[in-house]
Amino acid sequence: MSCLHCKVIQKRLDQQEHAISQLLTILATTNRKLVDLENTHIKNEILHQHSPRFFVASSSSDVSSKYSPYK
Repeated sequence: MSCLHCKVIQKRLDQQEHAISQLLTILATTNRKLVDLENTHIKNEILHQHSPRFFVASSSSDVSSKYSPYK
């Protein structure tokens, strides 16, 4: 190998190292965003589980006594 050939190989190696470094940075950023989204999703699921949107009556008498217009 000549010195010129070694310089070309070294330059290509440096470029590949730089590209790999950029890809790892992108991967780490994407991973952080996914973790944040997953945490938000879990918090929303827990919130919706503890605060139901609808009132469920245990019997029809519960509904009629609470919402009777004749009270």
